[in-house]
Amino acid sequence: MQKLILILFLSTGLSVISCSREPLPHAAGARDHVVIITPRGGEDTGSLLTPYIEKVYFYPSREKVYVTEVSGPGKLQTYRYWRNLVMIGWLNTYIDTLLSPEALSQVKKDGGVFHLENMYVSGQTVILIAGKDKKTVEKLIKDYGETIYLTLRKGERNRIAKLLYMDGEQKKMEDTMRRLLGAWVRVPLGYQVSVREDNIFSIIRTYPDRLVTIYYNKGTFNGDPIHFRDSLFTRYFEADSILKERTKIDTVDFNGIKAIRMRGIWQNMKKVMGGPFISYIINKDGFYYFIDGHVFAPSKKKWPYLEEVDIIMHTFRTEL
Repeated sequence: MQKLILILFLSTGLSVISCSREPLPHAAGARDHVVIITPRGGEDTGSLLTPYIEKVYFYPSREKVYVTEVSGPGKLQTYRYWRNLVMIGWLNTYIDTLLSPEALSQVKKDGGVFHLENMYVSGQTVILIAGKDKKTVEKLIKDYGETIYLTLRKGERNRIAKLLYMDGEQKKMEDTMRRLLGAWVRVPLGYQVSVREDNIFSIIRTYPDRLVTIYYNKGTFNGDPIHFRDSLFTRYFEADSILKERTKIDTVDFNGIKAIRMRGIWQNMKKVMGGPFISYIINKDGFYYFIDGHVFAPSKKKWPYLEEVDIIMHTFRTEL
């Protein structure tokens, strides 16, 4: 195995590790399974990372994003091809064999958190947490636990995006969207038209249901985002509405443009249905655009499908 080479260190967050060899075929393991390897007797240290990774959301049912499995170094041979792999260690443990002399020297001083995509196998995210002793490693987990979680999520988002467009996209549908709205998203294979009118276009993929909707109008949006979505979905989506007490509204950067973002739960009382959604509202060139993605996936984890519609929404472009 090639040893890890330190490129950046803690001052910039997670370090990036280079690896020049070709990765093996695609990683094994479920997208919601994270394996944590610790030195013998270090299971309690590995468990410190679990609360950061096993985050719980309500979509609207309780959903744990990841499940973790803490194992000793003897399991590294078994799990080294897993898609989500975290290796924890300190000096004079198995971790010494994974580090280059340069990285080992830095670990002896302050410890480090390293990140590498495709270390052992294609489609893999590997994170290494190393310190001079157990106490240093525990502090690194405390300081970087949230960053480690976000790094795992980013790796999965990249994998979803790659698979989503691996077989191409539907150019004709995109052209139709562009003619009607002056705006479009990249439409993966498998999606069909759900709603098509002069100022709204919605695409859907079923089993489970994933919908992406674009609406536009002249002027500047300055209304209530919740009321606006409810009125739009009452008209086009059989009276879907937002669960207000479970909705968060903030302002974010959306493809370089300031946007209102809503995240929460939609529901349909008549059909006894519901699920997560995410919406963006942007003002651009004398128009406002409402871009929405929502999911209905009973008995399945919702977050990968919500990630999918968000990826599609972020391909949004306008002709102006």
